Amino acid sequence: MGEVLGYVRLQDKYAFPEGTGVLSVNGLAVAKAARGRGIGSILMTAVTDEATRRGARKITLHVHGTNTVARRLYERHGYTVEGTHPREFLIEGQYVDSLVLAKFLT
Repeated sequence: MGEVLGYVRLQDKYAFPEGTGVLSVNGLAVAKAARGRGIGSILMTAVTDEATRRGARKITLHVHGTNTVARRLYERHGYTVEGTHPREFLIEGQYVDSLVLAKFLT
């Protein structure tokens, strides 16, 4: 059986009609042993392909402000910062911002 190298979860962001067409990446991970091999890019391309197939107009996601590797990945795939949630998380005694990124498809 094959080894799981990563996963991504893409969901409707809103459950009401006015939010139709906005999807959210609510989880993306690459196995430690598989990092640096392009798996994240493959997953992000799959997100765009699936969102396009569903007729989405926008994809959003959140990322820790300190996660520069993930931020670079998302930016390479056309995501830009829409907003910041200051001091959203407390990690190892330090407050960390959460950044909201988005990509428009139409």
